Amino acid sequence: MIKNNIIKPFVSMAVAICLAMPASPLTAVAAEANIQTENKIFIPFRDQIPFYLSTNSSMQSASIKAIWTKVFYEEMNWNENHNFYDPNFGSWWKKYNTTEYIGLGGIQKKLEGQITFSAGDFEAFLGNSLEANPEFLGQLLGLDGYQKLSTSDEDITLFRNIIGKYLLDESDPTKYDSYFVNNIVNLTKDGAYLNNDLKTIYCNGIRADYCMLNTLAARYRKTNIVGEQYLSEPQIKWIESYQEELYDAYTKNTNELLKNLVSNNDNLYDLIARSSFAANDRNGYGQTFFDYVVESGKGAGAWLNLNDNINIPAIAGVDDISSIFALSDGWCGDSTNSECYKPDDCTEKATANDIIAYSLYKNPKALAYIQNNETTNTSFGTSKDDSEGWWHRYTVKHTKWGASGPIESKGINAASGRSARGAASSSFDGNTGTGMATCSAYGTIIVRTKDLLYNPDTKTGSNAPKSVTVGVWYEASWIGAECAAYSYKSNDNNKCNDSAGYTRQLSFNCSSGIIPPSAGTSSFNYTGTSPSTYGNVTSYRYYTFDVSHLSLEQLKNGYIQINTAAGNYCYATDYGFCVAYASCGAMPTVYITCPVPDCDINGHAYDERSISWAPDFSYADITYSCTKDKEHVKTIRTKNITASTSAGIITYKALGKYNESYTKVVSAGGLENAVTSNVTLTNDIATDYYKSITNTQIIDEHQSSGYLNTLLITQAASTIKGSVKAGVIPVGVQKITFNYVASEKLEEIIVSVLSPSGQVIGRGGSIMSDTIDRKNNTITVVLYANSDIDLYNSYVTISGKATTKHVVSATTGIPSPSTAVIGVTSMKYTY
Repeated sequence: MIKNNIIKPFVSMAVAICLAMPASPLTAVAAEANIQTENKIFIPFRDQIPFYLSTNSSMQSASIKAIWTKVFYEEMNWNENHNFYDPNFGSWWKKYNTTEYIGLGGIQKKLEGQITFSAGDFEAFLGNSLEANPEFLGQLLGLDGYQKLSTSDEDITLFRNIIGKYLLDESDPTKYDSYFVNNIVNLTKDGAYLNNDLKTIYCNGIRADYCMLNTLAARYRKTNIVGEQYLSEPQIKWIESYQEELYDAYTKNTNELLKNLVSNNDNLYDLIARSSFAANDRNGYGQTFFDYVVESGKGAGAWLNLNDNINIPAIAGVDDISSIFALSDGWCGDSTNSECYKPDDCTEKATANDIIAYSLYKNPKALAYIQNNETTNTSFGTSKDDSEGWWHRYTVKHTKWGASGPIESKGINAASGRSARGAASSSFDGNTGTGMATCSAYGTIIVRTKDLLYNPDTKTGSNAPKSVTVGVWYEASWIGAECAAYSYKSNDNNKCNDSAGYTRQLSFNCSSGIIPPSAGTSSFNYTGTSPSTYGNVTSYRYYTFDVSHLSLEQLKNGYIQINTAAGNYCYATDYGFCVAYASCGAMPTVYITCPVPDCDINGHAYDERSISWAPDFSYADITYSCTKDKEHVKTIRTKNITASTSAGIITYKALGKYNESYTKVVSAGGLENAVTSNVTLTNDIATDYYKSITNTQIIDEHQSSGYLNTLLITQAASTIKGSVKAGVIPVGVQKITFNYVASEKLEEIIVSVLSPSGQVIGRGGSIMSDTIDRKNNTITVVLYANSDIDLYNSYVTISGKATTKHVVSATTGIPSPSTAVIGVTSMKYTY
């Protein structure tokens, strides 16, 4: 990788970088554990370790590996059985947090917790060390073929379990997603470690390949800030080789560990949710996973195409199925579709959205998933009468209009009231006599016209109804009564004489503006479910009321009332009996007629468009407004966003549903100096970057030649360990020239540019003679080989030391005060 090519020239300097730090004996590492070390490995004092790791974590160095194993061993074995233990301190870090280190972003910090297993700074530093030293992961895991870190099996198990927990912390599987994951991704890009070796060892009781799976899955199908895939083809293939195993573990509970991994890791869940097993409803989880994909806003079309019975090439790149239906006017684009009302319009006006929507509608498998998901079904339409749904717009364009023109009828459950039934019977036995039965029933039906208005919850009704038809049912064996009766009669051997009759009443009571019908039967044909009946025949009457003259306010307060009454009687003589029934009630469904909007007939004109970006540009809301009807507005959220970076500028691009594009240009990091060539360091953007120390204390230094040769001395030393904060350096920079001051004697100065994760991507100073100009007091750090991703939110670490010493003879006077100055004062960018 480019990054490693930049770092390697500095590797030989790793020891020189740290000469200013006191070194402990090599035995400090090896004495307490059977840890294998190389000769002449540099190990800083324990209190200097945090600073050393923060500035050198990406060095390819045996020292770096030895320091990590030392920290792991001592932190995890902080007890009285080891000579490095101090009973006055409860942990290793509490004793050795006296020296500050440079945290990510260039912030100076002190340790506030254990290094091992910590997330954030030292998670990143460990990942850098693993990436810079590719063999180190194999050594920590104790894989065959890698040099052992210890002769003790106990130590090998300790290191294996530690690195295993970084790969998979069961209590928090995403704990190290911020930095460590990226290093492991880079380390394994060419397939390193992605083999059967990991299946042979266990970390904390978990197979090591499952631990690696958890780590790499964190970047599965994800892209970086410039739209590039994190994972390589070998990595993707390796992860997907576990797809079926993970799917069955989750849906059939075949492996509890893997099921827990999937349950606790969104990326592994995403892996199985987007599988062909899911799309083909294996183990009955298809709808569950389709719902998940729809909610994610990504890849819904590709998911449907994974089903063996769905093959619609046009949906392969469709993320949001709902928006397809929302912005389709219902043209089918199918010249063979005999249902088209205006075939030429359907063929000529159909857009890509229309054709996709029609293709989904005609595929039973796709339609089943769509109609069983609340989000997609809302856009598709809950019924043909749902005026906001695609199904309604499609139906409008595929219905043969009658002579009355574009008028449609909709059914609404709006009628309520009292149903009634009356019954009576009489019987007798004798040569002569009379039996008689009489009964009556009364019914009231109420329709509140506000219930006819459009209801966004039920997707029914209309705000511009023309008429409303109300149905009444009754029982009768004869024709003519609106609410009637039924009589039953019987005789024996034709000795029975009988007769029967009925009465009926009907009246309307309506609010102002509603025109009631005559008492006759309308021509409306009911096609709904019949009510239960008490006689041989059930009949219906329908009455249509004109509401076309009502204002919206009148519709909100209007009503229709239908009052019915019926009576019935029968009698019989001689041997026999008689029974009379009378019943009536309201059909709950009323029917309204209303005009079809022109947009539903001839299509919308979504020509006014605007976009609103998310604060982090992860999504954008695009609003489409119809120029034919301002009330027709659709807002679509898209996650189809790409980003490109050049010369300190990030350009975000969103793609709309008509393949239109929207762009937003911002400066990387949002800083004003992103386009500035020269930057003066101040406390706002840098820390501990300049220091001046003056010392007036006089020291006597007696010479062996006697008192007359005594020297009087003043001396001072100034040291800095500072930083330039993240976001100050703009992307696109090829070279940075740092101006420094050092008085009177420069002992050392080192300037390093680090990536957001703490990797050294450029370095210069006194340790590299070709980068420092001592005459002009400048240090040049070359960055041309780095990508914008490396420079985005990069930061700078600065360390240096200057000394001053004034010496005079005791016989000639007193030395002047000594002032030592060291610092970096400004930076100059070259693009």
